Amino acid sequence: MKRFNRHRTGIGTMLLLAAALILFSINVAHADQTKNDQAKTTQAKSDLIAPAQRAYLDGDYLTARRLFGEAKTADPRNLQALYGYARSAHALHVYSEAIPAYEKAVELSPQDSQMWADYLNALAWGGIFKSNSRMLSQARDKGLAALARWPDCASIYKSVEDAVEKLNEVEPYMRSLEAMQERFPNSPVLALQIRALKLRLAQGKKNQQGIDRIKDALRADLKAIAPEAIAKGDLPPAQLYQIANSYRLLGESEKYEAAFEALQKTVEGRRLASSIFLPYWPVMMSLANADLKKENLKERWQKIRSYLERNPATWEVDNQHFLRRMLSMEFDTLAEAARQRYAATSDKASDAVANLPEVNLDALIALGERVAGIDTTGGAAWLVKTAQLLLDLNLKLEDARRISVAGIKALEARQPGLIYPGDPEPETEAAFLNYIARLKIVQGEALEKTGQLALAEKPLREAVKDFPSARSYSTLGRFLLARGRHEEAYDHLVSALAQDFPSKGSLLEQQTRAAVAQAVAVLKKSEAALAEDVTARKQQFALEAERKLVGERLNQPAPAFELADTAGKTWRLSELKGKIVVVNFWSMYCGWCIAEFPHYQQLVNGYKSENDVVFLAISTDADPAAVKMWLKEKGYDFTVLHDKESSIAYQVNGTPTALVIGPDGKQAYRAVGFVGPEKWAKEMRLRIEALRAK
Repeated sequence: MKRFNRHRTGIGTMLLLAAALILFSINVAHADQTKNDQAKTTQAKSDLIAPAQRAYLDGDYLTARRLFGEAKTADPRNLQALYGYARSAHALHVYSEAIPAYEKAVELSPQDSQMWADYLNALAWGGIFKSNSRMLSQARDKGLAALARWPDCASIYKSVEDAVEKLNEVEPYMRSLEAMQERFPNSPVLALQIRALKLRLAQGKKNQQGIDRIKDALRADLKAIAPEAIAKGDLPPAQLYQIANSYRLLGESEKYEAAFEALQKTVEGRRLASSIFLPYWPVMMSLANADLKKENLKERWQKIRSYLERNPATWEVDNQHFLRRMLSMEFDTLAEAARQRYAATSDKASDAVANLPEVNLDALIALGERVAGIDTTGGAAWLVKTAQLLLDLNLKLEDARRISVAGIKALEARQPGLIYPGDPEPETEAAFLNYIARLKIVQGEALEKTGQLALAEKPLREAVKDFPSARSYSTLGRFLLARGRHEEAYDHLVSALAQDFPSKGSLLEQQTRAAVAQAVAVLKKSEAALAEDVTARKQQFALEAERKLVGERLNQPAPAFELADTAGKTWRLSELKGKIVVVNFWSMYCGWCIAEFPHYQQLVNGYKSENDVVFLAISTDADPAAVKMWLKEKGYDFTVLHDKESSIAYQVNGTPTALVIGPDGKQAYRAVGFVGPEKWAKEMRLRIEALRAK
């Protein structure tokens, strides 16, 4: 029995050892598998970062955001993924995603000044586009704290300046910088920023003595620097930045460009250069203002390519704004060259081809789609422009249809990056509908030209229904005319003539008038009958527009304000409840505001005897004294208030912007821009009288 027990004990020990060995093997295998899984995850993250960065540099921010997002999900503390995701969402103006990602990134890398600069830019422009004063105040306060750490980081100044300008706090900001200069007396970038602000304020006040004094100081600084030192790029990047910007402020374009080129020789220099407003500004302005029909397009294109090749996109230096401008000009240049090449049929026209660059249509289509991606304040316009070019050339029609279908899908999904992100909801929605209609017209025309007639009519009719305009009516009318449906065609062409064409004598108007003449001849109508029909349709559209104008009310709360006028009197919106309040945001430097003001004065005069209507013009200018002087010079006597943050609260991103607040204290109507004296005055009266009638 004892022997048996000893035998059992031996067997038990062996079993325990075997179990331990098995367990050890399992643990080792599990550890190996974990290491393998971690290695695979690390590799997967690494595999995502490089293509995400390439997508970003190509202007495909949606793909970049998706790839960086996948890497971020795999490892929430991956700095590259967080920063890349923030930059991609920022480029798309999705600030609700960009700002939290930046905050996590700067928490992980608090010493990275460029990361901070990008974060502050997102706060500033998120605040501007979304009319969020809290974000703007954060950009100001965090920006000043960041400048105390990095006084030579130029891009931080730009973001803070954007924020304080919207907050109407430029002078207090300048005083903060002057106080900071006591701590950093040797910072060339800080010194330049202070001078630039002083020059800007002096120009705003039309203080010629102040302007001359600042410019003389800039010249004195520059005189002490050897030109050869600038050419060689031997100076520190911060000093080269100061030199380049000083020449820019003085308007000395050749010297500015030489200093700018020297600045481009180092990564730090390129970062500083990318923060200069409109890099290569003399060249870019001359390119932007040129008449393409009179230009030597080959030389123009070569010049654009040379600047693009000298400034390639890199992940370390974000020059996407520069690329957007240059690539859009390259597209316009090549598009005009394509039009001229395909129009060159005579010997004389063929001679002109020598001054045109070669045009590869597939490459041009790819360029147009790239610009549509990189221009995230108006990508939809580039989709329309690219597809319309192919229609005009009557080439690559399947690509025109493809672009239009993809664009419609993206617009219907309200994809970011297609429409200007700073407009209030009604204007944004109208813009989406407009571009959807434009692309449906392109889709319909492409289908028609490729013989797919049964499919073409549907998108053309949808365009008329969704966004009636001269273009949508005319295109459908001409389609119907070509099908022999003359009565129906005539009706739509009359509607087109009753609308406003993009410009008098435009190609669209010529096509419409030619088509209606054909329909009139077939239907045996007289010119007098046509004129009567157009007049009647105009009256019909005018009545419908008036009903829509006064019938579609915003019914939104009117943010309270307490602002002083030019005489020092304080106006509080809360004290005006029960009255109709017309609030008009404006600026002395706004051309449309200046054009509007004589008619605004007449409108104010027309209601002077009415106690239930109050007019308040709110100046967004920085200097109340300059505004008061300007009003006196012009002879205007209406009430003008000096803005603090009310333009932010009312989501004003352009002037003139008028808001009509009803007796109930709610915003009823909003009008952006100046539509011409008669129409503007009539529409403002209609809005006011609609509220009075209630």
